[in-house]
Amino acid sequence: MTIVLAIEIVCALAACGALLVLVAQAVRLNRKSKEQPADRLERLHRRHRSIGFVLLAAGIVHGISATIYASGARTETYVMGWASIVLFALSGICMAPPVRAYLPHAAGTHVFLFALGFALFIGHAVMGRL
Repeated sequence: MTIVLAIEIVCALAACGALLVLVAQAVRLNRKSKEQPADRLERLHRRHRSIGFVLLAAGIVHGISATIYASGARTETYVMGWASIVLFALSGICMAPPVRAYLPHAAGTHVFLFALGFALFIGHAVMGRL
């Protein structure tokens, strides 16, 4: 069980790091998107997408290992954690080209879903400490 706990902790830290990087990148992209050349902007978007995948992978592995470890956390903690992962995934999906073409306000929806996921993530972290 020590290995499972270590995996859970490492994945939680990786997810926290990915969240911080995504927020910093979003602020940076918002500020500099008008003055960046198209190829540089595409690289920033690819990097943003890659870190989003890291967030999802780390969150899923953290959730699975937390369930296996059975830390005794409250049910609401698990619900908030899994719901935040679902919202982060939906946030990324709404920016995929096929979906974005049919979604009138894809960027706004992306930010809104990410903010909701972030709020649930904070709630998950707080509930996990109670």
